[in-house]
Amino acid sequence: MFTRTMLLCLLLFFFPLILLGQVAFDPPLQRNQPIQFPDTPVGQQSVIALSATNVSNGQIRVNFNQPNQPFSIDPRQVILAPNEVGFFSFIFTPQQVGAAQSQFVGSVFLENGMGMRLGPFTLAGTGIEENEPQPEIVIEPEEFQIAIEEDTGAIEEILTIGNVGDEALVGELDVPDVEWFSVEPDEFRIAEGEELEVTLTFGDDWPDNGDYDIALPILSNDPENDVIEVPIEVSIDIPRYVDRVIELRSGWSIISSNVDFAPDFVDDEGPDMQLILNDIVEQILIIKNGAGRFCAPPFNFWGLSQWNTPDGYLIKMSEDAELSIRGLPIPFNRRIELESGWSMIAFYPTYDLEFGRALEELVERDQLIIAKNQNGQFYSPQFNFGWDIFITPTEGIMVKVTEDCSFEYPPEPE
Repeated sequence: MFTRTMLLCLLLFFFPLILLGQVAFDPPLQRNQPIQFPDTPVGQQSVIALSATNVSNGQIRVNFNQPNQPFSIDPRQVILAPNEVGFFSFIFTPQQVGAAQSQFVGSVFLENGMGMRLGPFTLAGTGIEENEPQPEIVIEPEEFQIAIEEDTGAIEEILTIGNVGDEALVGELDVPDVEWFSVEPDEFRIAEGEELEVTLTFGDDWPDNGDYDIALPILSNDPENDVIEVPIEVSIDIPRYVDRVIELRSGWSIISSNVDFAPDFVDDEGPDMQLILNDIVEQILIIKNGAGRFCAPPFNFWGLSQWNTPDGYLIKMSEDAELSIRGLPIPFNRRIELESGWSMIAFYPTYDLEFGRALEELVERDQLIIAKNQNGQFYSPQFNFGWDIFITPTEGIMVKVTEDCSFEYPPEPE
């Protein structure tokens, strides 16, 4: 027979399962899995939050007993309406170095007074030596990329050094021995929570154009980052204009430019012939290119409006004069295009070269027939004649080749 006693036993057996369905914990509470606190310095606290959600249709009360020190729970009780969420804080406050553990239990009660026991559950943590105050360095930015495209004097960049630790940050900047780079200040003492702006100055005595990589080491008493290197990339591409003087003798000469003309000599079309020749225009009788086009200043005739730098020019002067030009140096090995037959071309190097060495590339390909200078001297590869006649800077030369081709001048002999 099904007795009252048997009914009571069944209710006691199933009722905990029913109650557990009334509240949801996050993270879940598990008997066999301790709630593990992170390692915590002695005298400090670590806190783990636990949420309890009422998933029943009525009010519930959740209780936890207070575990043994160094653990605690706050609050010990929450009352939750349906779907309401409450929070508990599990707190670990170690008072000595070493592992600690404590058990606790809880209970859940429905509004009709029925309840159940939860647990036991375990809290675990390890106390460690109290952290000593330490400085902690931070820098901004972590690297620099500097592009210099015009010479407008020195430029400044700011490097910020901060201390987010709890002890004064002391150190220095190991400034590289670079003439065009300086730092102010190069030593520092920064209180906790403070920062310092360091001025990095670049220039204005810039080095040659090119890419430069330097490193700025920062030395400090930060035990985790006692040396930090700040990479600095500097790319310099400054137009460096040079002055050239072309010596012109009375009568005929062949001249050329080994610079790309500065803006003062350039209009919308390119290097302007009248601007270039303006200072000596009264001494010029005629100037021609290799194709026969010409300018005759005495008649205000300008059949050549632009100066083409790969070309040489035949010029006749009424008297000796000097033509001053300004521009960017042309690399000695910039290639020159030649058409089959005669051409009058520029000489780009800033050093003297013999005909044979200057035109060696054309000779090796058997493309050069003859070359001449302004004095009528010539070089004939076929007869190996005139090999050692020198070409000088700002001189133009005439060459005759067997076919369309190109070449470049060689570097300066050692």
